Amino acid sequence: MLSLQTLVTIVQNMAASAQSACSQALDFTIGSVWNALMQAVAGVQLWTQYLVLTVLQQSSLTLCVGAQVDTWLAQFPLFGGRLPGAYASGTVTFGRFTTVSSALIATGSFVRTADGAQTFVVVTDTANALWNASQNGYLIPSGTALGTVPVQSQTIGTSGNVGADTITLVVGSVPGIDYVNNDSAFTNGENAESDQAVKARFQAWQANLAEGTYGAVQVAIEAVGSNLTLTIAPNQTTNGTFTPGSFVVTIDDGSGATPSSTVATVAAAVNGVRPIGSTAYVQAATPLLASISLTLAVASGYSASTAQAAVNAAMVNYIGALAVGVTLPFSIISKLAYDAYAGVSNVTSITLNAGTADLVPTQFQVVRAGAIAVNI
Repeated sequence: MLSLQTLVTIVQNMAASAQSACSQALDFTIGSVWNALMQAVAGVQLWTQYLVLTVLQQSSLTLCVGAQVDTWLAQFPLFGGRLPGAYASGTVTFGRFTTVSSALIATGSFVRTADGAQTFVVVTDTANALWNASQNGYLIPSGTALGTVPVQSQTIGTSGNVGADTITLVVGSVPGIDYVNNDSAFTNGENAESDQAVKARFQAWQANLAEGTYGAVQVAIEAVGSNLTLTIAPNQTTNGTFTPGSFVVTIDDGSGATPSSTVATVAAAVNGVRPIGSTAYVQAATPLLASISLTLAVASGYSASTAQAAVNAAMVNYIGALAVGVTLPFSIISKLAYDAYAGVSNVTSITLNAGTADLVPTQFQVVRAGAIAVNI
């Protein structure tokens, strides 16, 4: 570690050194010539110290921050750099009370959460049955009350991962449309990889450059997306049969239904590092649904509906963050309920998949939220 000095310390050290080398008393009072000289030289020395620190910071990944990290990692193009974030996306349903005429939902239309915190834009999906290319939007025909269309958050990151039934505002006016809602939560928004995470991944990448190791396979998968969780089962196939020279990679992107395109990308990454002569199987984790039922008692002065919504959200968020092969403990349910809302005074009649045992997935499964009943 460098021994850093402040301006005052530098002036004091210089004054002491000068006085020790002089047989006469020197005047270092404020306004004196000697004090002015020491202040001037100390300022230059402080600037030099700053330059040294800047060079040191940019030459060491450990000390780099922000854009400096990206500049430093650019020296290693094979590593690929920091993983970017992703916009949250999903579908919303537009509805109307009168269906005499058709209604057009143009791409670029905006909807917003009830609290106004997150805004989403309608995007193009030519595979949607309502898509009308000539009008560049989604046409809800006369006689039809509802139309479901895709939207994307305006900002990159997990802030766009909103709960179900929270996108309820139409921004501006969409003729013929009276309301909007999202029936399902959005879960695919991702933050850009943090400084700490990319540094740790770079160290793991360096440690496994020989490839063909468990670590090399894991690093290759993590480079595909920071939201992926995984298990690696050696010497077996996807049905669990003992098969030397084979291994199974099971992944999940947090949704419980990882798309085939992600599986294919991960398979390509794994095949790039697996040992020659071995066989790699890459598959999406099978969701193991957790159906939860519980009854809340809410203290006087607190809202029962708010308690229900908070507890439900806490259950969904906790379960949604579980990695592949990780158990959902039965005992965590009551803790989540108490922590979710200050007004929860008691939690009773708890069941998990109609029982009271932990929900234990296999290494090929991931626990995800099923039906959650929060009763009062």
